[in-house]
Amino acid sequence: MIADAEKRQSFLNNALNPLLKKYGKNHNIIAWEVMNEPEGAIDIPDGRWVGEPVGASAMQEFVKAVVSAIHANSSQYATVGSASRGWLNYWTDSGLDFYQYHYYDKMEGQYPLSYAYTRLNLDKPCIVGEFPTKNTQRTTTQHLDIIQRNGYAGALVWSYRAEDEFSDFKGVADEFAAWSKAHETQVNISKGGESK
Repeated sequence: MIADAEKRQSFLNNALNPLLKKYGKNHNIIAWEVMNEPEGAIDIPDGRWVGEPVGASAMQEFVKAVVSAIHANSSQYATVGSASRGWLNYWTDSGLDFYQYHYYDKMEGQYPLSYAYTRLNLDKPCIVGEFPTKNTQRTTTQHLDIIQRNGYAGALVWSYRAEDEFSDFKGVADEFAAWSKAHETQVNISKGGESK
């Protein structure tokens, strides 16, 4: 579906576009993520997490096609959940509305969390789309403070419902709520000036 243009178009026509036509104006949806960590399905160094990875250009074409469909059939944002800050450059020509990358403690040596958004030289805002709520050296408050101080447009914890070694949202929910309340003038998710 990613590398074959005919299969990609079938996916767009028969799956994605009908979904977008149904939910593309739903005020509860702020953005569509084209794919989570697509680099794992690309034949690149440290990628290739799947049995049949595709070339970078094929994945980039797929992402552009999906982003175009999102923009044509919805009023919501389009993004990609990049597995690492080091791979954001793959998506800068995709028409995304905002960028995102994921951060875990094991990345600190090569891609430290405390890194200014302005140093990324991106043309759109960027969020940290995942950071751990369990098995991490920082509290949720510390993660959020660092991300905010460095100029990012937002952050999402990992994970609200997953049950893996990095997820404990229930355990940090009160801390997360307290941070959000203390920063409520800055925590304002909106599209086109309309609060969501």
